[in-house]
Amino acid sequence: VMRLRHWIAAGLLGLGIVACDGGTEPDPELRITPSPAEVGEGETLLLQAQGATSQVTWSSADPDIARISNTGVVTGVRVGSTTVRASAGRQQAQTPVTVTLPPLLGFSVPAVYFTVEQGSAAPGPQTVRIENQGLQPLTGLTAGAPVYGGSASGWITRAELSGTTAPTVLNVAVDPAGLAPGTYQASVPVSGSAVNAPQSLVVVLDVVDNPVLAATPARVDLFAPANQIPAPASVDITTSTPGNVGDLTLGVSYSGSEQIWMDVRLVGTRTPATLEMEVTRALPQGTHRASITVASRFPGARAVTVPVALEVGPGPSIGLSASAVSMSAVVGTPTIATRTVSVTNAGAQTLDGLAAAIDYGTGPSGWLQAVMGNTAPTTLALAATPGTLAVGTYTATVQVSSPVAANSPRSVAVTFAVTPVNPPVVQLSTSAVSFAAPAGGSPSAQAVSITNGGGGTLDGLSAQVAYQNGSGWLSASLGSTTAPAVLTLNASTGGLSVGVWRATVTVASTSPGAQARTVSVTLTVVPSFATDIYPRLNAQCTGCHYNGGTLPNFGAGAATARTQLLTMSSFGAAWVVSGDPNAGRLVCRIKGTCTSGSSTDMTMPALDVERIQQWIAGGTPP
Repeated sequence: VMRLRHWIAAGLLGLGIVACDGGTEPDPELRITPSPAEVGEGETLLLQAQGATSQVTWSSADPDIARISNTGVVTGVRVGSTTVRASAGRQQAQTPVTVTLPPLLGFSVPAVYFTVEQGSAAPGPQTVRIENQGLQPLTGLTAGAPVYGGSASGWITRAELSGTTAPTVLNVAVDPAGLAPGTYQASVPVSGSAVNAPQSLVVVLDVVDNPVLAATPARVDLFAPANQIPAPASVDITTSTPGNVGDLTLGVSYSGSEQIWMDVRLVGTRTPATLEMEVTRALPQGTHRASITVASRFPGARAVTVPVALEVGPGPSIGLSASAVSMSAVVGTPTIATRTVSVTNAGAQTLDGLAAAIDYGTGPSGWLQAVMGNTAPTTLALAATPGTLAVGTYTATVQVSSPVAANSPRSVAVTFAVTPVNPPVVQLSTSAVSFAAPAGGSPSAQAVSITNGGGGTLDGLSAQVAYQNGSGWLSASLGSTTAPAVLTLNASTGGLSVGVWRATVTVASTSPGAQARTVSVTLTVVPSFATDIYPRLNAQCTGCHYNGGTLPNFGAGAATARTQLLTMSSFGAAWVVSGDPNAGRLVCRIKGTCTSGSSTDMTMPALDVERIQQWIAGGTPP
């Protein structure tokens, strides 16, 4: 027995058990303060390890969300949640760290437009909502003096904020007195506690005098063989008088007893805009005509009518692989720029007697050659030489004709850019933009800066939208057609189902040598809690109740249930962590993977789980 007691005592001393007569003291508790910790994206916070008995070592479970220095300074990298750990010898401690968005200043619209007839009274004021697109409070808002883009100034008579804390509104008023017809642009800077402040609202004032709408080209001629549909066509709608007008309207009429055979739409509601047309069904042989009228609701605006003729085969018909080609060469060099256009018989029988003629219009001549065979199929070879041409853009039209073709002549528009040694370069601030909003909502507009990354002047800017899926959900507008400029993108979820929608915006320039650039746009439509998520939860958990402040009450209505999900916690975990679809008590309950409490009573089908996680990832909209 005595030997056993000695063995137990020696073992206890080896394990460091506290003895009354002075043994090994236990390590004090290591605590991290503050805990839990919250830091803004791009901001820092000092954490302290209290009770450490030796040098502290810090680490982050996810440095892509929050990283920490060896002195305990945590930096928010991107929005999300992670864990920071402190180690001091045998002492260990950890704390959750949440990275939130700092205040971000945004406008409900990127620009406001006023259109007024010369000599008339000032139009009514407009208001723009000032929004906080971050998560922390946006305060100290002030509106600065307008910055005018031209020689005319002082026409903005009011640029005042209704409050100093977002959300609020900016009131803008203008007075056109003394201004000649034309387009005037200015910006109003708004400052505040946002990390992206100041931001500027674009103000555009169009002063017009009996505005006249114009179309380029003035008419559209289409051709298609029998039982086929021609390629779509487009027309640029502008004003032939100074200033732009909005509230554009569209009307289509068909000749004779013809029924609707075209899909016609306007891209843009103010000039400059694009009129797009597409034949929707095959038509019988013959000539089919229609008239498209573009007008404006602005008083005194004169409409423009675009005649459309569709020639349907058979018989020989001239077919061209392209109706327009572009070439370029550096000024002063002997370089010959070449392009080819395939010439085919788009009809029946034999297409021969082909000839090509060049029309230079009123510009310089002799810089283009056009050669081809006289029977289709053949190739039209085009060659352009800069010679003594100065830097600039030159145009010509090649007329392809045949005495046996019903659609003769057909034309090829040739554009020849003589570029400087250092041509202008379209440079975009970003090549990708993402939007997210619940179904039926419209996210805030986003802006892409356009600058000239080369030499010379970058002007004649344009922006076109091409959809990969869906249509009509994105608009792209330019604040100016000369760099530096701002491309404003607006997305709308109207009519779109939950999912991801994609489009490409092409930014081009008419400046010689400038190459087009593209912006990839993604719109994520997230589920709505009231109409999509709440019915699923309520149907699955009719017996759930508000139990001592820990269980959401799904029977109390959508608004109450959402609030409780976002604010309540159970077993030390929040029910929902907005933006993180893999965190929170709700996710593990509906998956049946919770390690504490009941883990299977709320298990839901995989489709419901996926939809709920989409709602959380999308920011938990109401």
